[in-house]
Amino acid sequence: MKKILFINKDANIRLQFKKELEEEGYELLIASNIKEGEKIVNNLPPDLIVLDIRISGVEGIDFLKNLRDQDKKIPVIICTPHGEIKQDFQASAKDVCVVKSDDLTELKDAIKRLFSTT
Repeated sequence: MKKILFINKDANIRLQFKKELEEEGYELLIASNIKEGEKIVNNLPPDLIVLDIRISGVEGIDFLKNLRDQDKKIPVIICTPHGEIKQDFQASAKDVCVVKSDDLTELKDAIKRLFSTT
């Protein structure tokens, strides 16, 4: 079973993502902040990370940069409610960016695409 780390500060969003993605057959590891996410990555590396880039100031961006600086090859889906920055992240990162929504179709499709290439 593929493990997905979901980092998001909003408890309701974490519960929704966990429920829907577990129904898709994934094991969900949940972190409410970057520090928790870093611990999980270091102790129980996931197969994929879904990251709220705006989790706390620039922490999401720093987390992604540190992950790449450590040469961790874990794919990352940047999940943001800010559609206008979506293209900026796709242009600067070799990861996937999706707009956060109550409809998780785009996110589920991105997860399937990333897992099909690994």
